[in-house]
Amino acid sequence: MRSDPASVVGQYDFIVRNTYPVEKKYEMLRPARKTPYGESHARFHPSFQNVLEEQGLYDVFLVGRDGRIVYSVFKEIDFATSLVSGPWANSGLARAFEASRGLSAEQTHFEDFASYVPSYDAPAAFLSTPIYQGGEYQGALIVQVSLERFARPDYRRPQHVAAFQ
Repeated sequence: MRSDPASVVGQYDFIVRNTYPVEKKYEMLRPARKTPYGESHARFHPSFQNVLEEQGLYDVFLVGRDGRIVYSVFKEIDFATSLVSGPWANSGLARAFEASRGLSAEQTHFEDFASYVPSYDAPAAFLSTPIYQGGEYQGALIVQVSLERFARPDYRRPQHVAAFQ
């Protein structure tokens, strides 16, 4: 399945033109091309990184009501894609998003562990909760959890986030 123009632009700015190595793409605060999104990213990205580190999560996503991944801490190949019609539409992340549409603001959905290609085919689980504004569904906050988070009681952060120490 091919990526759409919005996916291509988002991945170009935050993955292709990102000068950090693959395992450290999260270190870029602003893309080279100045955009309002880039400025918002620079403002909020450090807070999401802190949550990820403190909670021992693999990734944190914001998904718009149309299913587009509008934010990801790690900017893997799922970033900026559509979970409705894009290459990961049949993934655990897409199922977590779809489940969020039917939840009330206080509810959370757990999508059990399964292989997830964008994270190097590692087993991943997803927890999703809806985001509402004025009673209207705006999208979802989704966190990705790796097996290590549950397998080791002392686990604090993803192994590929050594720079947070």
